[in-house]
Amino acid sequence: MPYVDEGAFRYRFPDSWIAVKFDESTFYSNHFQDFAGGTKAVDVVAYEPDSRTLWLIEAKDYRQHQREKKLSVGRELAEKARGTLACLMAGRANAGETGNLNTDSLWGSAVLLLKIRFIFHLEQPTTHSRLFPQSIDPKIVKDILARSIRAVDQHPVGGGYSEINRRTDLGWRIESVTI
Repeated sequence: MPYVDEGAFRYRFPDSWIAVKFDESTFYSNHFQDFAGGTKAVDVVAYEPDSRTLWLIEAKDYRQHQREKKLSVGRELAEKARGTLACLMAGRANAGETGNLNTDSLWGSAVLLLKIRFIFHLEQPTTHSRLFPQSIDPKIVKDILARSIRAVDQHPVGGGYSEINRRTDLGWRIESVTI
């Protein structure tokens, strides 16, 4: 069963899927990351061959440290989606040159897509106060995603790992490996 560890979480996918920690893929880290003054990418990319769906998964864990970036969350997510998709297309054109057999099949799959899904995995402290507020109001995550990711996925999903795991339509799970 393929899986990707990102921070304190493990993303576990069915056996037939291809899944990679995207920023560690050879083509992204060696060739594309500095393209056009620097690009950003999502944390995990997975491909579901049966439905020909590409999953873009961005993980943010604000349980220990609050968000400090000036860039809005929506803008950051949109830039990461755009950078990832651009990298996949460039990687597809250059797949034979990456020298990374583990992800070459992902690059080839990029042109077989029928659907793209975007997941924003957001962990925040369960208790918060005025002195230590949550970085992102959970009530507006859906609105942020709808405004920023709509061109890529009409129905993006956002929330904590327990909320995401409750969904039966995803086909994969998130496990907590450390806290």
